[in-house]
Amino acid sequence: FDPAEDIWNDRPEFPLSEVFYLEERYTGERAEKKLEKIRKDLFDTKADIQVLTSLDDIAWTLNLRGRDIECNPVFMSYLLVGRDDCILFIQDSALTETVKRYLNDLNVIIKDYSEFYSECKKFITENKIFSADKNRIDYSLYELLRDKKTVFKENPTVLLKAVKKEKGSGVPNRTKIGSLPYSKIEEIAKEKMEDLNAYDVENAAKIIMGTARSLGIDIVK
Repeated sequence: FDPAEDIWNDRPEFPLSEVFYLEERYTGERAEKKLEKIRKDLFDTKADIQVLTSLDDIAWTLNLRGRDIECNPVFMSYLLVGRDDCILFIQDSALTETVKRYLNDLNVIIKDYSEFYSECKKFITENKIFSADKNRIDYSLYELLRDKKTVFKENPTVLLKAVKKEKGSGVPNRTKIGSLPYSKIEEIAKEKMEDLNAYDVENAAKIIMGTARSLGIDIVK
């Protein structure tokens, strides 16, 4: 249901640019490795599905770019990352055959953009546990997930994007992907303190540092 549809007469058309792939030399890391780290976080939080609705998170995770928003290389989409596969919700006409083959190799299922909420409802009926950042989802999705078995926490992409990669960490806690200053941890902690149910910034920072270390990120004080 879209209440704006009947009153917004000059509403712009849904943006639809062609999505394109960025090579590893530009992104610093293959999408397979990024998905591996997100799935490690799912395992640690005992969740089944990571919800990504912020366009920059989706573009970063899949190493894809678009031109749907002026001066911002993103594309209209939703992404559900499961333990074994992913579902990308996007307009089919935005994808070239080359990008479709690339997504197939990543075990990414392509579904229409409009199917996102119905797919979430289906997973809810299957008692799947979602992980979601309530500061990065819209109110409708929050209402859908809040009374269910949802883990509300910061997206793992927040930390993974913040760190400068040295190399991909296939074994978190043993092979490090890079480092992050404690000041950045504090910055994230202040923003996420309420979501983490932490009683102060220091406690929130400890929770975030635990997530960072499990992702293979060293904290530099």
